[in-house]
Amino acid sequence: MKFLIIRLSSMGDVVLTTALIRCIRNTYPDATIDFVVAQPYAELLRHNIHIDHVYVYDKSNDETNKELHSSLSKDYNIIDLQNNFRSIEFRSKLGKVVATMPHRRFQKLALVWFKFNLFDGRNIADIYIDTAKKLGITNDTNGLEIWLPEEKEHRNYAPNSRVNNIDKPICFAIAPGAKHKTKQWSANNFAKLIHAINENREAEFHILGGEEDCSESEIITSECMDLQVYDHCGQTSLLDTVRILDKCDMLISNDTGVMHLGAARHLPIIALFGSTVPAFGFTPYRTEYKICEVQLKCRPCSHIGKDSCKYGHFNCMKLLTPEAVLAKIIE
Repeated sequence: MKFLIIRLSSMGDVVLTTALIRCIRNTYPDATIDFVVAQPYAELLRHNIHIDHVYVYDKSNDETNKELHSSLSKDYNIIDLQNNFRSIEFRSKLGKVVATMPHRRFQKLALVWFKFNLFDGRNIADIYIDTAKKLGITNDTNGLEIWLPEEKEHRNYAPNSRVNNIDKPICFAIAPGAKHKTKQWSANNFAKLIHAINENREAEFHILGGEEDCSESEIITSECMDLQVYDHCGQTSLLDTVRILDKCDMLISNDTGVMHLGAARHLPIIALFGSTVPAFGFTPYRTEYKICEVQLKCRPCSHIGKDSCKYGHFNCMKLLTPEAVLAKIIE
């Protein structure tokens, strides 16, 4: 059999597909499993031992995508986990569409606009797997996977033997960024949290993110100049970020892609939720975690986040204190 999985973006969603990829391989060990993904996230899949080929989709170049489309086999079983205009257009005439990700639009609208929670509590990773149930795919109940090249060479996924140092964490990863501003806790609060942690136990801190997160990380480092704080924002590849996560005892992250990278490496996670809520299904998958959030009548105001607070107060993040987050870490 030949499978083509389509999930073009975003980073978190791409990471969340990896449990399904492994489950397909478990069920069809001799199948060809190919994946189409946007360029920024191809690195995350390139060394996955369960994938035969990773094909790069270029959102900015239709001609390149047409060339890619014409080069692909026309007898795939297609699993479309994007299921939007771009993916529908791309998958045309490439084979039989056997599974598509449900949009769950009604549930999202009900929760955002009327605060009725009609979701069933499943994580997005489980929904991806359930999408393929008609193919005989079953959930192996293991976690996410981001394979490093050295792990692929030895066919050994190191996080499976990870022993977490939760009782005495001495090295923390900090992910202060997010694509949308209403999912970002303030850099000043992250700095205050770092000081509070260090008062309890001397530790080192590694700030992770892309170039777009540099302004946040610069604020944090400037307020923590006397502490062991190392800024990696905009300086590392995604796989290098994974390697830094492996050296840490705990990740403190907004609801963003780095959080899912940490889950894939089986890292304990403190997850900060602002305008979004865990009910949407994007909590850390199959790793130990605690959620930090403030219960407000206006939450959630969006299922993906916004550039600014629609009510003008941004209390979902402003009322989340460093003391409350520290309490979750100690817990």
